[in-house]
Amino acid sequence: MRIVMTACVAAASLALSAYAPAESPSPGSGVDTQPRQCFSVREIRSFGGGPDQVLVRLNGGDVYALETGAGCANLNLNLRISVAPEAGSARGSRLCTDDWAEIVAPDPMSGVCRAQISRKLTTQEIAALPPGDRP
Repeated sequence: MRIVMTACVAAASLALSAYAPAESPSPGSGVDTQPRQCFSVREIRSFGGGPDQVLVRLNGGDVYALETGAGCANLNLNLRISVAPEAGSARGSRLCTDDWAEIVAPDPMSGVCRAQISRKLTTQEIAALPPGDRP
């Protein structure tokens, strides 16, 4: 009987520990505690940038950087582009940092390419952008 009781106490202790609050990562621990920043693709009003990065400006003035890879040549030469969550994504029209997106340009030389939403730029970073790269 004593063995069963010890096993029950141990099992109850393990079950209760699952409900204990998780410790928050300490500052400087390398764990990112920032919430992901998101936007709707319908908010995009302009774009700019170079061959490896597309910058999109939203209706409210926020600017997000999308890191492009191979196959995204000449995007900066287009007058318009379309940005959408990557095919198969269940996110609808929202994109968040670290998500993958598809960029479609009407120019057949540009075609469709993949990009990752890397971050939202700060006000200082937006002001420091060269005029040719500003969205």
